[in-house]
Amino acid sequence: MINNIYNNKKTRVSAAVIAAFYIVIHGKPFNLLKALYSLGFYIALAISIVVAMFLVQVVHRCTVLLDQKYDWRTMLFTRIVMQSVFGIVLPCLIDLIIMSLFFQLQGQNAWENGFIHIDFPVIILLMVILNLYYLIYYLLYTRSNEEPIQLAAKKQILKAGPSTLIVHYNGKHIQFNVNDDIIFFFRSGRYVKALTVHGNEYVIPQTIGELEDSYAHVDFCRINRAVLINCTTVRGYATGDKRGSFRIIFKPPIAEIVDSYGNANFSITKDFFSVFRDRFEKL
Repeated sequence: MINNIYNNKKTRVSAAVIAAFYIVIHGKPFNLLKALYSLGFYIALAISIVVAMFLVQVVHRCTVLLDQKYDWRTMLFTRIVMQSVFGIVLPCLIDLIIMSLFFQLQGQNAWENGFIHIDFPVIILLMVILNLYYLIYYLLYTRSNEEPIQLAAKKQILKAGPSTLIVHYNGKHIQFNVNDDIIFFFRSGRYVKALTVHGNEYVIPQTIGELEDSYAHVDFCRINRAVLINCTTVRGYATGDKRGSFRIIFKPPIAEIVDSYGNANFSITKDFFSVFRDRFEKL
């Protein structure tokens, strides 16, 4: 989970003012000298700035909240959908409602005065650009900070005791006892994660092979290329769907936690079965 990483208040204000000014003059004959002496121009600009600031803030807050739940790199499709809905569609609808009500109070129609077919498409484009800015900011920030964070976390792990796991999470280092707290480690895309007995996932800056070497002495055993399992959470094993394969049967409390991961992830492959069986039988 990532907290607010966007130190961009001045950028947001500047963008809102520039966008507001452009919307006021867009699609209309504009004379700067006359505008400077026109009260109507200042009123229109002030209203446009207030609305633009509000919309920019909506995009900012929604983006910060989405960053905490939907990582761009690991949950790309879901994040694109959520960002499009809350970062583009929502603020555009808010703008359309506000401006339609404003024009209605003035006795105007938002379509007849040109707002919907002249100004509104530009507003949609500006919302898309603003969201792309946040995406680029996120990718550049997380890329530049990912390596030192992972190195720091890895050093903490190496300093930890033989049955201890220290995870860097949300700016903190959380310590786990692997025997008591971790159900299994697994590879998910380009990341390795740990699943705890509370059902929480944490990214681990080590490979499955490194974790296997670190925790083999505390009853962790590899069952396939992607999963390193805590044998103390295992009740037994049964014949798998494929010929000659086997699947893990977890103890009742743990089975409910791992149920959503599906049986396929807990298939014991041929290369690892004999080692797992020997380890399990010695428990």
